[in-house]
Amino acid sequence: MNMNVWSLSKEVESGRVKVKALALKSELAKHGLTSEEKVRSAWEMAVREVMKQGNGSHVKITDVRFLNVYCLVEMEVSNGNGKPPRASSWAPQ
Repeated sequence: MNMNVWSLSKEVESGRVKVKALALKSELAKHGLTSEEKVRSAWEMAVREVMKQGNGSHVKITDVRFLNVYCLVEMEVSNGNGKPPRASSWAPQ
């Protein structure tokens, strides 16, 4: 999955780090990601690769939605112990 098509934002809410990724559906289609299921699968694969690196973070994909011309993916990030990581320790910027 080409990460250059995604715009990422991060916020801390109630002690949890929430990440939102937004992309144009037309850009995703160029990479064969034409449904919410395909997008979720691609993100799950990318998250598995990150977690294999052993950085101690756990990422849970909470929602994938197609909205008009955009695709929105929402995630929650926590340390392996279930606690949120320090806000400064996790990208995106």
